[in-house]
Amino acid sequence: MTVKELHEAIKQQTQEVNKRLIEYYEAGGTDKLVNKEIDYLKSVTGTSGRSSYISMRTHRKKKAELELQLSELRYFNEWDIFTPRGQAERTRREQQAWRAYKRNSGSRLRYDTWRKLVNIVGTVGKDIFQQFGSSNAMDSLEKVVNKRRPGEIINALKDVVEENKGKQKNTEQYLDDLIAKLDIKV
Repeated sequence: MTVKELHEAIKQQTQEVNKRLIEYYEAGGTDKLVNKEIDYLKSVTGTSGRSSYISMRTHRKKKAELELQLSELRYFNEWDIFTPRGQAERTRREQQAWRAYKRNSGSRLRYDTWRKLVNIVGTVGKDIFQQFGSSNAMDSLEKVVNKRRPGEIINALKDVVEENKGKQKNTEQYLDDLIAKLDIKV
């Protein structure tokens, strides 16, 4: 990417960040994590700490500094789930993922139930992927989620993983243990 292209990309990304910041401040933005990210962006871009918004400040910067600035602006736009625009984008991406899951798996899972399932998998995801290394685990967990509360499932899943630590079991055996622990007829 040339320096001129970097300037143009930085301009676009800075405008997008500032649109998000306007919405964030209008919504009463007081989130410490977002404020910390904003302060970091200000330091990378060379914006005054007193300014509420991000300025481009691209003059006299070397190409590597411009690339870093662009990278950080893009990261903020992708990371942001706290501003109203960021929340709307997250919801849109979640709904796209839900539709793709339904299309690919043939599932008839409702969106809110799917979100619970994703949260459960996310909460204990590392253990699931280490212990339940199969795509069938998602389908079985879907059946479990339809019959229990998320907190119960998380606790039962943690217990099953802890009880079976070091045992040579396959995915189906782990899921059978989970279903037995929750006393579910599948």
